Amino acid sequence: MSETSTTASTPKLSEEFPLVISFLREDIQDVRSEIRFNSERLDKMHMGLNQRIDNAREDLNQRIDNIHEDLGKQIDQTNQRIDQSNQRTDTFREELSERIDALSRRLDSRFALLLTTMIGLAGLVVATGGVVIAMLKP
Repeated sequence: MSETSTTASTPKLSEEFPLVISFLREDIQDVRSEIRFNSERLDKMHMGLNQRIDNAREDLNQRIDNIHEDLGKQIDQTNQRIDQSNQRTDTFREELSERIDALSRRLDSRFALLLTTMIGLAGLVVATGGVVIAMLKP
């Protein structure tokens, strides 16, 4: 009796086998469909990310080029200002040198005049001293 109840409650393998295979096929097809869907989705995401990376790379390259160009212009302007400053410094140095030379010549000329005057006065002092001594002698 127990064998009969167990065999009666358990369906026969031969009757359920095609049904089980059919369910397995559907499950396998569903899994394959999900795999294809996910693969396509990943491909789209990959392409989107590649496009975003390319756009970011182009944007960064453009920004770097702009910064490079701006720095180049600023360096050129700075070099021009340095050149102008050097020219002004050279001009100032030449003018200053000329003024120093002129002052040196004036100083030499005045010193020569002073020496000539001192020599002339020395002769006058000696002559005056001689007159004073002659007048003081009895």
